[in-house]
Amino acid sequence: MSEAIREYRRELAVYCMTRTAAPVTAAELAETMESVAHSEGHPKACYAQLTGVEANGILVSLRRAGAVRIIDTVRDSAQGRDVNKWVAADGAERAPLPLPPDPSTPETHGVQLADQAGIVVDPRMSAILQAGEVMARFEAAQRARREAFERESIRLHAGVQEEVRALLEKAGMQAGAL
Repeated sequence: MSEAIREYRRELAVYCMTRTAAPVTAAELAETMESVAHSEGHPKACYAQLTGVEANGILVSLRRAGAVRIIDTVRDSAQGRDVNKWVAADGAERAPLPLPPDPSTPETHGVQLADQAGIVVDPRMSAILQAGEVMARFEAAQRARREAFERESIRLHAGVQEEVRALLEKAGMQAGAL
């Protein structure tokens, strides 16, 4: 992982931590960070393979810097161990949403990203997956436009029917079933 992505994730963690008053575990922070980055349209490499373990490492470094603190420890039955609940440090100001790293860097295009198991993602496979995501967004937008067109057509058709019915009734004719 590049230094730019590390720094981006650190800034994103600060952003997320200063936006919530509720204590969070590292795993919850990782999910929030992924959700924020995805919803903001940041490159997938910014949040790909982001785990609770990595978020915990970020939180530990932020704790050393005085930006966050541990408020509680809870038992995680899934992991069979205690995990910390973290909050932003008292008086911490709301951090701005970080900008993603420069998209021209290879790391943000999925080149040689390794997951936790050490599997390297082939850049071609990454491109195919990204192309699939682009097509899915396009198809969703087309579907939304088609549904909007159909709703508008139904509305216009109802207006035309009402106008025709009024004209026929005005002429003394039965409108019948239009």
